[in-house]
Amino acid sequence: MRFFSYLSILSFLFISFSATANTTPKQVDIQSLSLQKSYLQTIDCRSPKRLAGMLSSALKNADNYNAKANNAGVFEEIIINNPSCFIQALNTLPQKKCLQVEDAFINETFFYPRNEIKSALQNATNYSKSCIAS
Repeated sequence: MRFFSYLSILSFLFISFSATANTTPKQVDIQSLSLQKSYLQTIDCRSPKRLAGMLSSALKNADNYNAKANNAGVFEEIIINNPSCFIQALNTLPQKKCLQVEDAFINETFFYPRNEIKSALQNATNYSKSCIAS
């Protein structure tokens, strides 16, 4: 019986400490909004270099299935909705990385059928000048 009372006291203390260690809701909201804004600017293709940076960092996590699936979800949505943006980002990458992106995220899709992804990319205005046009 004592064990359970100690356990409940300890769990209450842990909850109290974790609650006081958190930042205020206002700070979290500002950080969250800033991250959301940056993300939306990336997928809106305001900076193809930023998307290229996302592609490069996604290649580093390509061995982690969950991280790859999360990245693939973002990239596939960009390809379907704004393929020219994706091509612009690919064109800023070195040839080797571009081909790695093709292998990891275009030839091996997660959410959309591969033929839809490839068709969307082939219909992009600058596809013929990209490293994946072959």
